[in-house]
Amino acid sequence: MLEGDRLELYRDLRVDPKVARRERFARQGKKRAGLFAKRRPGAASGY
Repeated sequence: MLEGDRLELYRDLRVDPKVARRERFARQGKKRAGLFAKRRPGAASGY
C-alpha cells in the first residue's frame, strides 16, 4: 500500500436485504409501500 491509500473493511450483513424488504412491506401494508403508493388524484393507474 502507498501513502494516502484507503483501506475499506467490510463485515457480513446481519440480515438478508431481500428478507428485510419483504418483512418491511408486510408490516407497512401494500397501500403505503412501493413505487406508486402516493398517487395523484385523477392519475391513470400505475402512474
